[in-house]
Amino acid sequence: MPGPVVGAGGDALWPQASRRFDGCLGAWASGVERQRPFDADGEYRELVDGKPRYDGALAFLTARGIDLPTGVPDDDPGCDTVGAVAARKEQIFSGMLGTLPAGAAVVEDAIAGVEAGRRGHFGLVIGIDRSRHADTAGAMRARGANVVLPDLAGLPTTLSGHRP
Repeated sequence: MPGPVVGAGGDALWPQASRRFDGCLGAWASGVERQRPFDADGEYRELVDGKPRYDGALAFLTARGIDLPTGVPDDDPGCDTVGAVAARKEQIFSGMLGTLPAGAAVVEDAIAGVEAGRRGHFGLVIGIDRSRHADTAGAMRARGANVVLPDLAGLPTTLSGHRP
């Protein structure tokens, strides 16, 4: 997702969950060469941020020269296929969030973020149309926003009327 998903403490969770790639690095080490820890700032922004979970995992693995089988979309979390790595990251993220994405809301001010929220199966996707252009609000709705607001002021009322 382009914007940070934050937990109750205000910490951005996607970079923290992505850092959990580190748990597989030992399995991916070739010979005596050790993989360096995941860079939750640089690698996250360059390779993972704003991409569907599978694409972000694949981009990270490719950048590191790690060649894994693709697997299938419903692979169990693990380290042996791209699908398993993506599922592992989502499982860790869901644990950090305290709920599955279907039980959470995402608030985004970019069409790409709205799309990512929908692809991530969030229970409620709220688009914030700061542009005030009619085509932006329509595009957000077409790409998966359940609700589009002009700013954050209406968010409390909106959230009280929707349960993910």
